[in-house]
Amino acid sequence: NRNNINRKNTNGKGGKGGRAVWPKDRPDFLRFVLYKENVDTSTATKDIVRIGRLNPKRGVSYAGMKDKRGVTSQFCSVYRIEKEELLALNANKGGNSGGGGNTSTR
Repeated sequence: NRNNINRKNTNGKGGKGGRAVWPKDRPDFLRFVLYKENVDTSTATKDIVRIGRLNPKRGVSYAGMKDKRGVTSQFCSVYRIEKEELLALNANKGGNSGGGGNTSTR
């Protein structure tokens, strides 16, 4: 559910094509821990982008790959996403190939 008021066009110009205003008091990136079981990092992050309808060009950032076979966790980040939006994805884990893709934010 992407009814976040901060994503509405509030640039004062009216009409279509305006950019969403991001609050200046919030950091641009949200860091979170991706917990996954029996799924590789690339697949898990692609599922997050797909399920969350995130910008595929920005996607989910991470450093390095974790083992496909096993239980792993690693730090990831997303650009200008509210913590609540990311947590809502955790409740809708459908479609994660091969395992759970839990996220927790800190």
